[in-house]
Amino acid sequence: PLIQAGIGPERIRAVGIPIRSQFNRTIEPQKAKKKLGLGPLPTILIMGGGLGMGRLELIAKEILQAEEFQVIVITGKNKRLHTTLSSLNNPRLKLLGYVDNIAEVMAAADLIISKPGGVTTAEVLAMKKPLIIYSSLPGQEDRNTYYLLNKGAAIKVRTLEQLIPEISSLWQNKLRLKQMQEMAEHLGSPASSSLFWDNVWPLLGQDGTSEPIIASNTSSH
Repeated sequence: PLIQAGIGPERIRAVGIPIRSQFNRTIEPQKAKKKLGLGPLPTILIMGGGLGMGRLELIAKEILQAEEFQVIVITGKNKRLHTTLSSLNNPRLKLLGYVDNIAEVMAAADLIISKPGGVTTAEVLAMKKPLIIYSSLPGQEDRNTYYLLNKGAAIKVRTLEQLIPEISSLWQNKLRLKQMQEMAEHLGSPASSSLFWDNVWPLLGQDGTSEPIIASNTSSH
C-alpha cells in the first residue's frame, strides 16, 4: 500500500509494531514459571486486554476441566472477573491483575489464548509462542487472524466445546508446535523499538527537516 501511494521502497523499513524493550531479552521459561509460583504442568496463558474482557471466565473454567494443564489469567482491571475466578480455589489457576512484566509472564506460558490485536500479536510473536485465537473483531483483528492462520503461527477455536480437544491435539503434536514456534520467530520482531529509532534517527538532521523513513508493521497485517 505504501508503494502504491507513491512512496519509494528505499524510504520504507519494515520493523514491526514498536513493543517494550523487555521483549528483546532472553527469558528462560522454567525460571519464569518458578518466579510466578507455577508447577511443572503445561501452562496456558489467557489474555483479553487491559480490562480483562471477553469470555475469559468461561475459557478458564473450560480449560481447568483438563487436569493436564495449568492456567494463567490476566484479569487486568476487571475486579469482578478476578473475584469470580478466585472463588474457584483451583491450585492450577494463577490470577494476575494489571502486569508490567508481561514478557516474563508470556515466557512462562507454553500456549497463549488471546484476541489478535496488533500489539498483543506483535508481543506473542516476539516471544515465539503458539497463539490460539478465540475471537476477533471485524476489520483489523480479522485480517490479523487470516494472516496468522495462513502463516501457520496460530490456530483458531470457534466454539467453547472445541477448546479442550483443539488444545490437547495441538499439545500432543510436537512437530506442529515446533513449526508454529519457528514461524512465530520468523514473523516476530522483538527489537522493533530499537530498529525503529536506529532507522529514523540518522535521517533527522540537526534542524529536524530530513524526511524520516516510514516504519511498516510486519507482524500483523
